[in-house]
Amino acid sequence: MTKGFLQRVLKELNRHRAKLAVLALFFGVALIFWLLHEQQEARKTSSALEAIISHLREMPSITPVPLVAVPTPPAPPRPRIAIVIDDVGLTSEGSQEAIALPAGVTLSFFPYAPHVQQQVDTAHAAGHEVFMHIPMEAMGSEDPGPGTLRVGMSEDELRAAIEKNLSAFTGYVGVNNHMGSRFTADEAGMRPLMEALKARELMFLDSRTTVSTKGEDLARELGVPVTRRHVFLDNEMDEESIANQFAALLKLADRQGMAVAIGHPHHVTLATLARLLPYLSPRYELVPVSALVK
Repeated sequence: MTKGFLQRVLKELNRHRAKLAVLALFFGVALIFWLLHEQQEARKTSSALEAIISHLREMPSITPVPLVAVPTPPAPPRPRIAIVIDDVGLTSEGSQEAIALPAGVTLSFFPYAPHVQQQVDTAHAAGHEVFMHIPMEAMGSEDPGPGTLRVGMSEDELRAAIEKNLSAFTGYVGVNNHMGSRFTADEAGMRPLMEALKARELMFLDSRTTVSTKGEDLARELGVPVTRRHVFLDNEMDEESIANQFAALLKLADRQGMAVAIGHPHHVTLATLARLLPYLSPRYELVPVSALVK
């Protein structure tokens, strides 16, 4: 019975061998094109990274050559770079990968993240500086999350929301805004926040989600240490775009002596940074964002 079945199958295959040959050819060609495409994409996504790494490797040392019988002059200061990963805390995988980055990277945790104090303590143990990433009202319909500071809140409501956020965990040295394109542009709302930061001796990093932000001006007016974000690393979440933004960060630091970048705990962002950051020294200095506040 089995032999008869196999004979029938072979007969049918033989009858349709021309069609089968065409199908096999089609799928073979499709496989070849797919493999070529994947190779091109791999070369494309790694090219920007390799260019930056090659550039950093080839940079001359900035250590001055000592002169005989003449005191060695101090080395010129290196451009300083601060990298902040915010939106941290919502997933254990993203948090763990962010914490695994070099200790000079600042991590900014959501106040409403699950087990946030435990995550913050782990980040401290790994040597990271910690910020709080406070949700603030956006211009569009996006929901920044629980405890959002909103335009139009009464003074009591706003101060209560600020206090609840700032009390969510301990061990942080400053605050930056999550979203906030509407709230940070509202002086009436931002002033109580800055007063609370002043009272707690905290600093403010303006994420600059809007050019109309009042954050920096109010911070300086009230004596709150402040700096701003210069570059977003991962508005486009692919390796080449992130590498190009990192290159823009280096150029800006060369020009003005310092620069601050913000990224997020996406695997592609963290993996790209893990590959690039070891090559910063000795040309650039990776510092926590607190080193750049004024």
